[in-house]
This record gives sequence, structure tokens and C-alpha cells, in this order.
Amino acid sequence: MKIRNISLCLEDKRHKNFLIRLFKESHEELNLITNINEEEKEKIIYSQFIMEQQQLRQAYPEAKLNIIICNNEPIGKLYINYGYKEERILEIGILKKFRRQGICKKIVTKVIEEALVKEKAVSLQVAWFNVVAYNFYENLGFKVIEDKGAFYEMKYIR
Repeated sequence: MKIRNISLCLEDKRHKNFLIRLFKESHEELNLITNINEEEKEKIIYSQFIMEQQQLRQAYPEAKLNIIICNNEPIGKLYINYGYKEERILEIGILKKFRRQGICKKIVTKVIEEALVKEKAVSLQVAWFNVVAYNFYENLGFKVIEDKGAFYEMKYIR
């Protein structure tokens, strides 16, 4: 698939079904739920989706949820908190068929560049077991500044 252009738009209600689809793809562990019927499983997944969204909105009420658009279709999300001294990447996710094409690298690099112009830091958390994400961020210049047990706190270091 040829990628013509990547853009961001703010999330709105028309993106809800897409975000649920992305949530399912990003949480493959939910496929391990097998002892209930499909309808009950979908309810549990939807509840998890809503709970995750509520937790992020409570912790970061000023954060912006951006939808990543490629060739006029939603393919991912970038949830970011634009703080006074720091831009914090809360979540970035992309549909499987668009992974490993440099899209997230392009987006995170742009976040870093814009933050540096404003003399702001860029930070994020990554789960200790998410080796792919950890390596991705490390290759972009992020370093672990704190081991929080289940998560590594990382910050972009020039």
C-alpha cells in the first residue's frame, strides 16, 4: 500500500467505532477470553475500552486525542498531553496493516521537533514487557529515567 500523506485530526464521535477496533487490535490478550459467548466478550472488551478512556481523561483532562489519518482513512491514534514544560505521549497506536511503515516514527519525530522548538521535554511510559515499543522509543532517543516496576518512565534526550 502506498502511503500518500499522513495527518492528524481531533477525535470526535464519528471515530468511536474505529477506536474500539484499534483497542481490540492493540490488546490481543483479550482474545484469550474464551469461556463466554461472543456477545458477553464484546461487552467486556467495550467496558475495558471505556474504562481506559475514562482513566486517561481523568488523569490528563487537557490531553488531546488525535486520530491518525492516512489517505483519508483513520489508521491510528495519538493521545498527547501538551503541558507547560512537557509534552507527554500517553498513547500511540496504529492498525496492524499500517505498522512498520515509518508512520509512528514520523509522528513521534514531529512531536519531538515541535516540543524542542518550544523548549519542552517529551516523555512517556512503556510497559517493561513491550520490547518492540521500548526499542522503538530508544531508537528515537528516549532514555529510561525511572523504573516504575511495570512501566519504564522514558524521556527524550538529545
